[in-house]
Amino acid sequence: MNIGIQGGPGSTNEQALGLFSEQLNIKTYATKYLIHTENVLEALEKGVIDRGVFAWKSSRVGVVEESEKAVPKYKFKVVDSVEIELNHALFAAPSASIDITEPVHIYSHPQALRIHSEYFTKIFPTVTTHSEEDTALAAEKISKGAYPKNSLAIAPLQCAERYNLQLVNPYLPGNIDYITTFWMVERC
Repeated sequence: MNIGIQGGPGSTNEQALGLFSEQLNIKTYATKYLIHTENVLEALEKGVIDRGVFAWKSSRVGVVEESEKAVPKYKFKVVDSVEIELNHALFAAPSASIDITEPVHIYSHPQALRIHSEYFTKIFPTVTTHSEEDTALAAEKISKGAYPKNSLAIAPLQCAERYNLQLVNPYLPGNIDYITTFWMVERC
């Protein structure tokens, strides 16, 4: 079974897929990292994947904007849903040294940047945020040195081990009661 997910390796969507596979007793599957809901639903419609996983709504902002835009364009049925409390953390590259007296660059998905902005504007005197397509993609890129010196990434805690990242803060205050509902879908 091929299952496409909205995020990349290490994303909360991948975590949701793990929960779905346990709940639905799916023993064997291949994960396709499709990053966006639109890509998941298009691949489902074309038969490239058998099922898809994407974030539908969050306790902070309601329906996820990209999912809200993509869903009306496709026919599918919801197989199951699962709720996950986000576990975003703040990471640096493995050997990086962060100098808070210099401008700090923070990379992540726009939603994560919004949710955690109050925290990092208090911690870092000068901070610039940069949008990425996915939180896990920001983690992967920072691990590969793709960002300038003095950069950090907001990503799920499980990215620490996957990308050998330096953990700056394992639990961001914006995570408290931040629940996201994920759907597993299939063709009608």
